[in-house]
Amino acid sequence: YFAGHYSESMKKLFTHSWDASTNQGQILAYDLSNPSNPPPLAWRYLADSPSEILCSGDGMLFLGTTEGTVYALNGTTGERVWQTHGMSGLIQQSAIYYNGKLYTSATTTQMTCFDGKTGKILWQYEKGPRAFSAYRGAAGYGMIFDTTVETDPHGWVYAWDAETGEVRWKQPGYYYISYTTMAVADGK
Repeated sequence: YFAGHYSESMKKLFTHSWDASTNQGQILAYDLSNPSNPPPLAWRYLADSPSEILCSGDGMLFLGTTEGTVYALNGTTGERVWQTHGMSGLIQQSAIYYNGKLYTSATTTQMTCFDGKTGKILWQYEKGPRAFSAYRGAAGYGMIFDTTVETDPHGWVYAWDAETGEVRWKQPGYYYISYTTMAVADGK
């Protein structure tokens, strides 16, 4: 679904590909620090499972897999920093890096908070059967915001405390809300 991820702070474009015939994937980092030259390949990481770029922060690139694993690569060298197996299936698409933590929720039934430096799971919230999110949530004001589709007739907008995982509020969306990208600004 997504062609790649650009990190302004690292001046790199990260892309991924998967070759089903060889069962081999790769993450590529292109150096965009000099816009007057074609971008050289900064590094290549060979992935052992289909991986999707989630987001970046604090010099690291975060990826999720179809096997429920999340891992972090050093954005400068491409070396793996940590790898953690999540508590549910696909960990792809929707992720947020906020205040040193990685939050994932898409195509899983949980909102999970990982320590960005170690990969340790700090908290996890079970959203319910078939409660998944498809695209990117948002962060701000000490909270994580995301949408879900659940088994009842509408989607929900959630706000979790970013540190504890406590649900601050949950509001019905009254429409099929999972395929949205969230934004937060000016207290809204």
